[in-house]
Amino acid sequence: MISYVRLLLNDSMLKAHQHGLHITCKCECGQGIEDTYHFLHECTSYVDIRQALFDEVKNVWKDSSNEGRPTLSVPLLLAPYSGFQLTTPQCHQIVSATFEYIKILHVVCNMTTELCQPSTSVAQLCMDLQCV
Repeated sequence: MISYVRLLLNDSMLKAHQHGLHITCKCECGQGIEDTYHFLHECTSYVDIRQALFDEVKNVWKDSSNEGRPTLSVPLLLAPYSGFQLTTPQCHQIVSATFEYIKILHVVCNMTTELCQPSTSVAQLCMDLQCV
């Protein structure tokens, strides 16, 4: 189970954070090391769900006084309160979207295989849960 606070601390259940408890840190999707960046940005298992998160962050950014497109970095998604010209409510919106992403993945993982391996039905599950 992935936790927001543990992602902030780099001490989550992601394989890269387990310090030698796994033979490999490679993600079940086969596309990279399972770390915070991969979980939030790259894992092919979560493309549809991630898009909802990124869309929300882009909308918040657009409504802010910031110009251009946001760099969807780990700090922006997990701790937008410093280093970004965002109001407290806008920061709350971004953190809430990140929480929603994590929450949806918990539901999807509980509905798929025991290891939460990539599922061709993730997009359908997400639509069924009305999370996008």
